[in-house]
Amino acid sequence: MNKFNLSGDLQSFLFGTSRVILYALATVLLAEFIRWDGLRSSIDNKFSEGSLTEILQSVFLFISSLLLLRLYATSITYKYTAILLFGLTGASLVREQDIYFENYIAHSSWQIPAYAILGFALFQAIKNHRIFLKEMKSYLNSLSFGLFSAGLITTYIFSRLFGRKIFWYAVMENHYIRAVKNAAEECLELYGYLFIFISIIELFVLSKQKPVQQMLFNTKRQHSRLPIMLENHIN
Repeated sequence: MNKFNLSGDLQSFLFGTSRVILYALATVLLAEFIRWDGLRSSIDNKFSEGSLTEILQSVFLFISSLLLLRLYATSITYKYTAILLFGLTGASLVREQDIYFENYIAHSSWQIPAYAILGFALFQAIKNHRIFLKEMKSYLNSLSFGLFSAGLITTYIFSRLFGRKIFWYAVMENHYIRAVKNAAEECLELYGYLFIFISIIELFVLSKQKPVQQMLFNTKRQHSRLPIMLENHIN
């Protein structure tokens, strides 16, 4: 029994360590991708709306949204957590396409599908609020929640503040270069989206572990009650 537990503990350790290594490798590759994108563009077009960095932001959000929809359709432990997170990633994906909406449809037209996605997600969470709150009680204590929160804060707060013109004018003074400001803001956004993407992978891992943990808990509970049941039966 001890050998079995040791083997299980070792497997958990190796599984966790391998994920850290993979996420670190993804970060290194992301940094190299950004450097390559900067090298291939002229000074006036570096990290503009049509840059590969902007496209990769949409790719991260698109894949994240698909994964969350799949989790919503198949998970029994984080179904409504997944749809709420989809509301955020789906709306963000639409927001990243704002230039296309404005060029081909109308100014600020991206807000209609973005708010529709967010509204649908909120409706599902509120409609099933009892299950949703139970899911969130577990999710809020998970690594996935911490990573997702870090991604949101990085992308929607820190990158915006770090990309302000007033900040870069203070740094570069009379040598202000817009491409530097764009690089700082867009690369931080991309890094935040990587955090969100990783958090959803961790949510998949958590959703697979949770039913197993619940099954083990129920099994232990039944075994602990067995002697009492036998004693009552004998008496």
